[in-house]
Amino acid sequence: MNTAIPIPPLAEQERIVARIEELFSQLDAGVETLKKTKAQLAVYRQAVLKEAFDSASGTECKIDDVCKQIKVGIVVKPTQYYVSSDGVFAFRNANIRRGYIDGCEWVMISKEGHEKNRKSEVHSGDVLISRSGANLGMASPVSKRFNGYNAIDVVIAVPNTEKIIPSYLAHYTNSPMGRSIVKKNERGAAQGHLNVSVFGKLPIVVPTLIEQQAIIIEIEGKISVCDSIEKTVDTALQQAEAMRQSILKDAFEGRL
Repeated sequence: MNTAIPIPPLAEQERIVARIEELFSQLDAGVETLKKTKAQLAVYRQAVLKEAFDSASGTECKIDDVCKQIKVGIVVKPTQYYVSSDGVFAFRNANIRRGYIDGCEWVMISKEGHEKNRKSEVHSGDVLISRSGANLGMASPVSKRFNGYNAIDVVIAVPNTEKIIPSYLAHYTNSPMGRSIVKKNERGAAQGHLNVSVFGKLPIVVPTLIEQQAIIIEIEGKISVCDSIEKTVDTALQQAEAMRQSILKDAFEGRL
């Protein structure tokens, strides 16, 4: 099908192009500022965690000592269990972020596959740690919402809640101290990989439960402000992309 395209005189074309580039330049400057703000927020988060755990005092032990179990999700051909519906959702490394679960890209395994792999079923209060990829070493506690999901190739730590609060373990793993230890102990030349046994042997300082709760409240109070700002920044970035399209639309409809 042929579509008629209005072609203004060259002088008008040049004016439109110049105006588009001027507006895009202003938009790009704003986007760059927003991206810098996001980067600064990431630095701030790490500073909050560093301060909290640098000042923590308590028993020095290994993560193994404060967990009932540390295991790994399905590692042998997990794709054989994949289904598109009527199954059980399963975590992958991509779903685990620092302190929260990203629920955008779930996979689903069959109910039969879930039954065969009950040992990797996830429960609320567990802590999940990404084993590989861009999210290597990122940790998040599991909320009630995800109780009963399965997991694929991620570390599943089951904290002994008489000794350690799940959120404390997750925040510690995400802290600069935890990240540096994980990085130092990752395996694999081509792609870093965190072994279950290695994670269990990582050192950790464990205060009393009351002190742990106080540290968690302090961390989450500060990070919640950071999260709110980041949400605003993300919204502005989405609006910037929409504005870019709007500029082009206006330009070719003769409204610039």
